[in-house]
Amino acid sequence: VVRNAERYLAVNPLVPVPHRQLAAASEATGRPADAVASYQALLRLDPANPSYRTNLALALINSNRMDDAVDLLRNLLQTQPKLAQAHHYLGIALQARGDTKGAIAAYETALDCGMEDRAAAHNNLGLAYGSLGNYDKAATQFARAIVANPHEPASYGNHGLMLMKQGKYKEAVEQFRRALDINPNAPEFYHGMAAAL
Repeated sequence: VVRNAERYLAVNPLVPVPHRQLAAASEATGRPADAVASYQALLRLDPANPSYRTNLALALINSNRMDDAVDLLRNLLQTQPKLAQAHHYLGIALQARGDTKGAIAAYETALDCGMEDRAAAHNNLGLAYGSLGNYDKAATQFARAIVANPHEPASYGNHGLMLMKQGKYKEAVEQFRRALDINPNAPEFYHGMAAAL
């Protein structure tokens, strides 16, 4: 795919499809800097495309370029304030920069705007609240993540950790068991359950 896309772009660099293919291939192979370049090329072809801008922001986040991601997302949200995924990515970038309160506001706005992957937003909200020591609110968010997607083991594991922080060991063990039912090969869930017993 990559070679074909590169060959095609050498002849006609103004066609978006090969740029998208290169971006996807770069993301899939753990080369976020290459994905950044591909999304930047796509934005030169279609500067107003919100999907290209949010995908570029994620590639910037994955390249550990949080300031660039925050700037891009804040610009995007000035013109498209209801773009839930942009708010979610803004939360991720702000959390990585240490602005946990800003991250919480961004995640909550993402949910208010109809975030499609509600489990991810609730999970990230839970992580943010947990990092502030607000274990009750964190546990509530992880429980909501489980309701939104009962097949995601990390939500159960995170919920278990927050329940442990509150001294609710029996409930924590149950969450770790549920996580292990979904993914029995995750040592962190065994460690969590052992700590809760």
